[in-house]
Amino acid sequence: MFKTFFKISFYTLVAFSTTSFIMIVLELLLYSQIKELPEIHIGTPLNFYILSPNEEMNYRTFLEWKYFLYDYIIFCIIVFIYFQLKNKIKPN
Repeated sequence: MFKTFFKISFYTLVAFSTTSFIMIVLELLLYSQIKELPEIHIGTPLNFYILSPNEEMNYRTFLEWKYFLYDYIIFCIIVFIYFQLKNKIKPN
């Protein structure tokens, strides 16, 4: 029971971190191609962190903890469903 819980938690953390990192890199790549100041939104599907420039070229940051928690729970559900389907399809 605990082994499965920690396994799902670990895979959720890895998937969540990897997806967020890939989204940041793709967003920076897009903004570098169009030569604009980046306004970075981190989080999939809900943006839990926003980094945006203002008029003085300083960056404002916004962190929404509830969206961060919602994103993590969504990834937890996806990983849990993945493990349920994997165990159901696994041949004996």
